[in-house]
Amino acid sequence: MNLIQPITPTTTIEISIDRLSVCFNEPSLENVKATCGLLLDLLKTKEIPGMIITNSMSYGINARIPVPYMTPAEYTHPIFLQAGPHLLGLPSYRLDFNPSKMSATGIAETLMLLDSIMDPPPLEFFHKGKVTRVDVAIDLWGYTVDDLIVQNKRKQKHGVYSDRYGVPETVYLGTPKSSRLVVYTKIDPKTGELRTRIEPRLKPKCVGWEVASLPNPLSKMNLCLASVLDGLVPGVPGRLIADSIRVRGVKHVLDVFPTKIGKQIEKTLIASATPLPKPDFVWSLWPAALVNAGLGKELGVVLE
Repeated sequence: MNLIQPITPTTTIEISIDRLSVCFNEPSLENVKATCGLLLDLLKTKEIPGMIITNSMSYGINARIPVPYMTPAEYTHPIFLQAGPHLLGLPSYRLDFNPSKMSATGIAETLMLLDSIMDPPPLEFFHKGKVTRVDVAIDLWGYTVDDLIVQNKRKQKHGVYSDRYGVPETVYLGTPKSSRLVVYTKIDPKTGELRTRIEPRLKPKCVGWEVASLPNPLSKMNLCLASVLDGLVPGVPGRLIADSIRVRGVKHVLDVFPTKIGKQIEKTLIASATPLPKPDFVWSLWPAALVNAGLGKELGVVLE
């Protein structure tokens, strides 16, 4: 369920929607109660294998529903649906799922399920529902976080996580309470191929039909190869400079060196080629990725 765009013979990016959370307020309390009753009936009749429903302080129905369930499939992935809020201010329904891990059949059955248990049809649910979170996954094949230096001008706080050998694996730019940018190394479990995932975790609080036209979350991101720093400063490994930039930022690192060397480091970083295409080009693939995920109509995508 991903959109793959070749960039060069050795570099490929892949963009997909990795998580989507949609909330919807149903004006009729009776309709909400009816939806909860239908979900409980599905649990009792065991029409959906592996379905689990729990009660919590927030919602009367917290359903974990593996899809597809009507069509035989080797692989299923769950959606999470909450209904019947106990607390004032909570939406009537909340749907959370990962389209990139779902098959086309799974997406189709999810839409059919929503259509069968809710008063608003899926098109209205997604069009008018409030999107509280959307994760964009941009995979850059052939690179790891250790190969790259990533920064974002808008994010004041950042953190770096390394493995037990000190190799950087994940970079966080921004805080969990806001839209943040997370960059981490992934390994393909089947082939062992490495890639870097650039993942804007957005909290747009927009309605569904506006998702396709969200502002470009990559517009303030800087990405360059750490290898450009090798041999730049005599006696100082480029890896050491790159690690310092990741932790303290460019400005603090440049202040440590004499002015001439600091300017040389700065010029090298500015002039260095990025392994990622221009942000506008990458983001132009986003609407097509929504269509490829099977949600183009629901999220109001219009492709030229």
